[in-house]
Amino acid sequence: MTRASVTLGLVGVTCAGLVGCSSSSPGTGVVQGRLPLCYGPGPGMNLEPHTTIQIVRDGLVVGTRTFASSDQHRTYRLALPAGTYVLKTWAKPDLHVVVQPGKTLSADFRFLGCL
Repeated sequence: MTRASVTLGLVGVTCAGLVGCSSSSPGTGVVQGRLPLCYGPGPGMNLEPHTTIQIVRDGLVVGTRTFASSDQHRTYRLALPAGTYVLKTWAKPDLHVVVQPGKTLSADFRFLGCL
């Protein structure tokens, strides 16, 4: 599997195998939503300044993306080939999504607590 590193704005993105970097590719759709936040014992003590999403398809990890996760940057956006995926972060439960070509799906990570 070939890996390439692409920088989009301030967020570094790694594309691998099935994970697309452009929402303009044929058969590609978008999934986007809110990231979970985890704060420490005091104000401004964000324990997770970045959230990594692991992208799983057919039981195989096909890519990862890391996003800033703070009060100012709490969203993610992934352009993926059409198909069924499980999106995993440190927060549970995992997201199960079905990406359709040319469509945008909203899927927020639920936050059930830190650690």
